[in-house]
Amino acid sequence: MAETDIYIQWQGTAVCGDFHCECGQYAHLCGAKGMFSIKCARCGVVWELVLRRTENVDGDVVAKDEDS
Repeated sequence: MAETDIYIQWQGTAVCGDFHCECGQYAHLCGAKGMFSIKCARCGVVWELVLRRTENVDGDVVAKDEDS
């Protein structure tokens, strides 16, 4: 079975989000472009943004074959 992955290519779209690290650091990140990982300013740990399977939402985008 192939591993599921995604490559995100930002095209002028900024992202906003709340970051909570296990060390207790909180940051509101707004306007970041090309964000693929976050480094915690308190503990220095780098968090990679990953794709994970979930059963809890419908999905924002439907991925179809390019021929579809």
